[in-house]
This record gives sequence, C-alpha cells and structure tokens, in this order.
Amino acid sequence: MYKNKLIWILFFSIGLSAPKKLPKDLVDPWLGFDKVQHFSFSCLITLSSQYLFVNKFGMEENGAVYISASSSLLIGISKEFVDKKKPKGFFSRRDLLADILGCGFAVFLINLPSTP
Repeated sequence: MYKNKLIWILFFSIGLSAPKKLPKDLVDPWLGFDKVQHFSFSCLITLSSQYLFVNKFGMEENGAVYISASSSLLIGISKEFVDKKKPKGFFSRRDLLADILGCGFAVFLINLPSTP
C-alpha cells in the first residue's frame, strides 16, 4: 500500500512541475497518433517486463508488477524531459497521461484471474 502512495505522489509532483500552457504555435491533440503510441508502448513495456521478471527471473508476481509499471513510467517521464530539451519541444502532460493509462491497463491485464 505504501508503494502505491509513493508512486502516485511522484507522478502528481511531476505533473505539477510540467509547464502549464503550450506555446501558441504548438499543438498537442488529445487523440493524436502520438498518444496511441505512448499508451501502447507503456502497456507493452509493462507487460513484457512483467513476463521477464516473473518467468525468467523467478520474482513473485505481486512484487514484479510494481517494478514493471514503475520502470515503464520512468521511461515515459524520461522521454518527456528529453522532448523538452529539443528545439520547439515541450513536456506534454497529455503524453504522460497516455503513459499512465497504458501502464494501468497493463496492470489490469496482469491482475486478471488465470483461466484453467
């Protein structure tokens, strides 16, 4: 339970540090292809790392899900900071939200009960 609160506090503080408004000449649509990529890659990174941790490294499934989701979100956050340093780049909260939703969907899939 403590880990969940720590993760949410981390993402909330990162969201507050992001720029509040985009420059007028930049567009960041909610339903752009970029958001689909962020959602998909975050989901796939979480699922694939979960598989590796549990099946190849022998970790418990409950412990591995925290590492899988955290590592995927860390990659997404890092990418936003890299984007911010590019010319005309910016830190996109919308991209970060797509990353969080992708990880959340992966955690949902991981926690589904197994079929016999």
